[in-house]
Amino acid sequence: MMKLARSASIAVFCATAPAFSEPLNLEISETVEPAFSTNAPQSEKKAESGGSIESQLSAIGRGSLSGYFDYVLIATLRNERYFEFPRQNYDYLIAGAGASKSLGSYRIGINGAGYYVFNGTFRAYHSQYYDINAFAQRRIQLSGGVVLLPGMAFSRRFSDVEGQEWLQAAPQFAIGFPAVGGTLVFSGEYEFRAFDEKDRIDQRLRFDASWTTEITEHSRFGLKAALIHRWSSKNGYFSDFTIGPVWRITLLPRR
Repeated sequence: MMKLARSASIAVFCATAPAFSEPLNLEISETVEPAFSTNAPQSEKKAESGGSIESQLSAIGRGSLSGYFDYVLIATLRNERYFEFPRQNYDYLIAGAGASKSLGSYRIGINGAGYYVFNGTFRAYHSQYYDINAFAQRRIQLSGGVVLLPGMAFSRRFSDVEGQEWLQAAPQFAIGFPAVGGTLVFSGEYEFRAFDEKDRIDQRLRFDASWTTEITEHSRFGLKAALIHRWSSKNGYFSDFTIGPVWRITLLPRR
């Protein structure tokens, strides 16, 4: 079973953009994420544990257009390798763009991304899909460096895979604060997904916890865990718990 990527989340496109106006501020980074999962195939029929490793090379450009809105451009090469389930090995070419604007403590915006999926090591074309997202988020700064980020996102997916086009509403919440020499973040998201396929509704509840710290000026290390529950009127129920480390190296730092 192919594990389709989550639609672009608030965390990706709502990070504080540069306060200055420049044509583009480019950053290139490499992220590696080994993980252990209790339901690696994300199967409703039989949960089987397994290990995986995901690597991602990303180029992200950020800027501000004359102070009217902030923008971001993203290009990513990502591969997923499953040790026990090689049939799930996929490679992705991803290109996206977004625009957002701050209104006091609120940020609103829209973004989109195209995903081109290939069987392992780009051996053969598999599929493509496109996500369009609109979001609103509020940043609440508390004492002690604690930040609350409640938000709401609406998404639309188009795909050349039959039965994989949908509309989605997703309330989201995150809280972050300094801890043990780094930053600890807890987040949650509820997704209500109505498919174009007749009478199919999926619901997903996801909880994440992550801790990251700076190793050097251009590298970060972290640990993350995720718990997912999904209910589908077509496929039934599955749950999955994933945990693992994260390494991120900045190859071309932004100015």
